[in-house]
Amino acid sequence: MIKKLIIFLLFIVITLIAINFVTIPGFSFATQMKMGEKAVELNAATAATVIDIPLVKAIVGAPIQAVIVHDASAGYIELLQGDQCYTAADALANGATYVQGYVILFWLFLLLMIILLPRKHGKKKIKKLARDVAYDVVDEEIDNMAPPARSYAPAPRRREPAPRGGEGNPRRKQQDDYEDEDYDY
Repeated sequence: MIKKLIIFLLFIVITLIAINFVTIPGFSFATQMKMGEKAVELNAATAATVIDIPLVKAIVGAPIQAVIVHDASAGYIELLQGDQCYTAADALANGATYVQGYVILFWLFLLLMIILLPRKHGKKKIKKLARDVAYDVVDEEIDNMAPPARSYAPAPRRREPAPRGGEGNPRRKQQDDYEDEDYDY
């Protein structure tokens, strides 16, 4: 689980650095949000990335772009729509990075694959799984066995001596109450 978390965090950090959300030389973050307006033009920016948001043009009818731009003082995230959007040629001519929609879809696919990575079982986990399977197999075999044949062997002898009667033995009834009229005492 920790390996998956480390891979996930590294993937996010590398992505944020690659799209210039974080600029390393000045170490600034693009944290200010602008919608429908250009805070900084691409030619005035120190670092910029233009990202086409995929499938929006097919749904809405107008393209939408996310522009991550840094100037000398701050970083901005701009959402531009329709006529305000940059073309790939304009972005590359002004020194910005241009990311197309299919790259975003591929990035989402990779992110999903990292999240759904199968867990690698350690040696202890494999031994425990094998032991559980072995117990299940043995239990199933015992359940499927035929019942044992009836044994006619004599019962085992008791180890303690059997009580022999007498007045002090409560286990054996005394038969003093024998009454027979035909018997002469």
